[in-house]
Amino acid sequence: MKKNKFGSWIKKRFNNYKSGFKPFNTKLYYKTLLYDFLVLLIISVSFLSFGFLLNRLSENLLGGSTSALELQNAVIQMSTLQLEEFMQEVKLLVFAFLIGLVLIAVAFFCIYSYSRHSIWNNLTRNKSSQKVFFKWILLTFSLLIISTIYIMIVSLISFLVQNFLLLFYYNEIYFYITQVIAMLVSLFLLILLLNLLFSIKLNFVKEFRVWHSIGKGFGLVKEKFKSLIEVIFYQYFTLLLISLAILLPLRHFFDISNITLRVVQFIILLLFLSWSRIYFYKTVKEK
Repeated sequence: MKKNKFGSWIKKRFNNYKSGFKPFNTKLYYKTLLYDFLVLLIISVSFLSFGFLLNRLSENLLGGSTSALELQNAVIQMSTLQLEEFMQEVKLLVFAFLIGLVLIAVAFFCIYSYSRHSIWNNLTRNKSSQKVFFKWILLTFSLLIISTIYIMIVSLISFLVQNFLLLFYYNEIYFYITQVIAMLVSLFLLILLLNLLFSIKLNFVKEFRVWHSIGKGFGLVKEKFKSLIEVIFYQYFTLLLISLAILLPLRHFFDISNITLRVVQFIILLLFLSWSRIYFYKTVKEK
């Protein structure tokens, strides 16, 4: 009797997990995936272009010097007038760097916020006006602060877990095992954060009140914890499966460049985020 109950439980969990992949067959999934792809593409191209521009400016400034010693010798040999011109160019480079950084940061918040506004409007079939777009920027900034604090706490927990395990035993293999355990703990906590952010954004779409939505987001996770914890474990299991089946073999058994590996990781991240978002929303909506 107990075996039948356990078998039924396993079958139910497997069917629930399998049904979680239904979003892949919907137009909504590919639409939200396109938003995520375009945002990350625009931001990546912006940073790469900015970095390339700064690199060219610095090369012109250094005049072919490839080391700090060469630059120091070149500066020593400069006349007073040349030194003044050099310092002026340095100031311009620093000014260009700061202005460029600010512009990219502002562009990031605007583009990312607008994409979240569009994605969650499509998910909830909400027809909110463009006036709330500025509130999305404020929400994005608030969530960035919350996420930064949370990730710092996760890093501390990971560090404590590994060092606690190393109190009892130590050798090279065991050290590697403690690293893996600490990484698994961190991964689970980060997926929990991901779903918390989804919860906050879902509540924000309903009321467009930033701090109220943050509070309600925590409340929704608590209210739907039983169904959400199952979703989180499925997301966790899926990431581990992808890592073992795809990323680990690519890293250790195939001769591919780091750029190719990063591209594969980038694609997997996009697919996972878009799937997780819809999976979360359907779970909260249905249960």
